[in-house]
Amino acid sequence: MAGKVESILIAKKCSGSWTTYILVLSLLAFLTGCVNQQPISFADNVTPSQKKVELQERLKRRYEDSQAHFLLAQLYHAEKSYDNAEFHYNRSLQFDPVYMPPQVGMVKLFLDRGDTVKAQNNFEVYLNLAGDKPTNIIRLAREFQDQRVDNFAIACFNKALEIAPKSAEVQKALGYFYLSRNDKDKAREHFEESFNIDSTQEDVSRELGALGVPVVYDGRTPVTDENK
Repeated sequence: MAGKVESILIAKKCSGSWTTYILVLSLLAFLTGCVNQQPISFADNVTPSQKKVELQERLKRRYEDSQAHFLLAQLYHAEKSYDNAEFHYNRSLQFDPVYMPPQVGMVKLFLDRGDTVKAQNNFEVYLNLAGDKPTNIIRLAREFQDQRVDNFAIACFNKALEIAPKSAEVQKALGYFYLSRNDKDKAREHFEESFNIDSTQEDVSRELGALGVPVVYDGRTPVTDENK
């Protein structure tokens, strides 16, 4: 049975100066009414240097644009200009403390610098901010997945499984995670577990079929963690 998967240890709750970071929770009330920004896009064949110029011009017009700060941080991060990257990750989180892309970017930055303690401490803070709702934790896991920080992605999935061990959604998300890493055996294991919990999932039925597992999709409305 696919239950807990291998992961790094999630250390004890933050201590010392790191606990002050939890104060960002006080800002959540201000975020409730915020309108989501449209994703920033660039024209084809734009170089990283040109992207930087565009983003810096955007920040001149609206400095509190958390998405622009994040994208600028990513560009600096790719160049290993770590101080500039950290500055813009911090600005992004200053203006939107629960924006997951810069949260993950910051963890990855500390890993790239070789500071595993700060990486772990920041991870714990962001996992706490995700709360105890599996769907939020899965979102964080997918962001770690997208930025190729797999150990922390798996740690998030494990946390979601602790909260909801019989969640078809968590098992499905793990199936897609392992499929994206071309680990078909583990993907099959988690897709099967998800389908055993909820056989109304057409997408999971399709993935299992592609992996050589014959299943019967019953065609009813899928059960999710939101509509149980």
